[in-house]
Amino acid sequence: MSLRVVHILSAPAAGGAEVFAKDLAIEQIKEGFSVSFIFLNSAKEIGRSETFEHNFLKELDIKNISYYFLSRKLGFSIFSEILKFNQILKVVSPDILHVHLYWGLLLLLFSFRRYKVLYTHHNVLLRCPRWMYILWNFRVDRFVAISDVCYESLRSVAKKPIDVIKNGINFDRIKLVQYPKVFSSENDFVQLVAVGALSPQKNYPLMLNSLSKIKEKNFRLMIAGEGFLRSELEALVIDLGIEKKVEFLGNIDYVPQLLSVSDVFLMSSDWEGLPISLLEACAAGLPCVVSDVGGCREVVESLSNGFVVDNQNVLEFADAVKCLLVDRSLRESFAESSRARINQYSIENSYLGYLQAYNKTVSLKEIL
Repeated sequence: MSLRVVHILSAPAAGGAEVFAKDLAIEQIKEGFSVSFIFLNSAKEIGRSETFEHNFLKELDIKNISYYFLSRKLGFSIFSEILKFNQILKVVSPDILHVHLYWGLLLLLFSFRRYKVLYTHHNVLLRCPRWMYILWNFRVDRFVAISDVCYESLRSVAKKPIDVIKNGINFDRIKLVQYPKVFSSENDFVQLVAVGALSPQKNYPLMLNSLSKIKEKNFRLMIAGEGFLRSELEALVIDLGIEKKVEFLGNIDYVPQLLSVSDVFLMSSDWEGLPISLLEACAAGLPCVVSDVGGCREVVESLSNGFVVDNQNVLEFADAVKCLLVDRSLRESFAESSRARINQYSIENSYLGYLQAYNKTVSLKEIL
């Protein structure tokens, strides 16, 4: 009998945890698992891209992965949500619940049956009061940290076993169509790219203030991502006098193509787990400048493909970007190193890690 896995996510929205869970589920389907999703919200309910949701769900449909939505619309009480949650679980009858957010753990406190639960912690921050982990420890059978730094954060509160399973990506989505990487010529502008929500977490002011300090080289920054800070960031770009060098693309469905025509990837986050957007940029052969948060250092140091800087230091970030702008040979060297080592971050490797974690959580006897 195939293992029945239910992934619990916030919404089918643009985000690293969501993309990773989808890729993992597709890999699980290939291996004969029965896989379903439970989403706490629709993209519209949380103000995210409905186009992204449509494409996300289309991929699930193609792979015959079922999915269910709870709802928090006006008039739909938490009690109704709990009842619907339990009804879905009764229908699906999972062997293991794979939870990707702590709201899912909160719902499990009100489940009518006891299930085997694996919880993946997708960020270096705990994101909820430490006392709540006393409750989580009653319902979670096994924890997963997605980076070494996440493990250090999680082990201070988790009383159950913790596995470190690094995030991986589907390389088919990031096709290396340009090999070797075609970089901008010395006399042309260098294209910089950033991918991520326009939110406080990503700390775009650090990136933008840093770029305003660079006068030696012509460049252009493309930012792909949606978020409530867009107007504020657009105003900052104007105040800094770099409006002709920065473009906000919003939520786009051509990130792989954008990466393939870019020269350098930037990430200035205040906190992360192990960013999917960073891994995709590395798979596209981009040298990187990242802030020293979460698993970013682990990725860049393991691939030897860029610079890790203090996430509060504008001048340090600017100097690192400047190095890559003016030195084409350095960009090429970093790109070659990234291409040679990126396979360690494949979705296949992640799948194998989770397979071992599932086997430790659910014995074969329990599902036969």
